[in-house]
Amino acid sequence: MTEDRINPSYYQKGVCSCGNKLQTYDFVREMPYPDASAIKYIVRHREKNGAEDIKKAIWFLHAILIKEYGEIDGTKNK
Repeated sequence: MTEDRINPSYYQKGVCSCGNKLQTYDFVREMPYPDASAIKYIVRHREKNGAEDIKKAIWFLHAILIKEYGEIDGTKNK
């Protein structure tokens, strides 16, 4: 069977207490774009692009640190 290109399995992780499958979108739809993107890459890394997806997640997390907390490499940017 061919993987669904519109709704692939790596975006359908977990089951809620109601028994329904949850998609990544269900978790991130209300989040800011960088937060949602980091989560997306973390969720799918084992089934899609491996280390490349983890590096993308780190990039988005680093951008959040800089923009929202003024931190670069773990230290406050003064």
